[in-house]
Amino acid sequence: MADSRRLYRIKFTDKVEKKTITLIAAKVTVSDFFGLIAIEQLVFANNNKQIVLPEEDSIRQRYAATKRLHVPYHNVISIEEFIEDTPKLHKMPVRLHKNKPTSPPTEPSSPSPPSDELTT
Repeated sequence: MADSRRLYRIKFTDKVEKKTITLIAAKVTVSDFFGLIAIEQLVFANNNKQIVLPEEDSIRQRYAATKRLHVPYHNVISIEEFIEDTPKLHKMPVRLHKNKPTSPPTEPSSPSPPSDELTT
């Protein structure tokens, strides 16, 4: 069985930088401050990737030390709730295939030359 946890993908506009930001968090609640939502327990992508996207890296640097982020309601575009599944690879079934003898690849046949005969 896979481990799963409930996460939220929050998309909002940053009025200062004039761009849309997408964050993933484990907790989204109504803030104690009027007109704001609180985003807590931010989740960032795995650091072990060989390819790092510049936008993803800048978001990680900006919000890495953030404990709780308060965003105005009118800046929120969407909040998507999803289940993150982490498969346990050592428990996944393995399907064994018997080796079939393969035939050598065949060359495509060349088109036949046009005939001089006319058929009616």
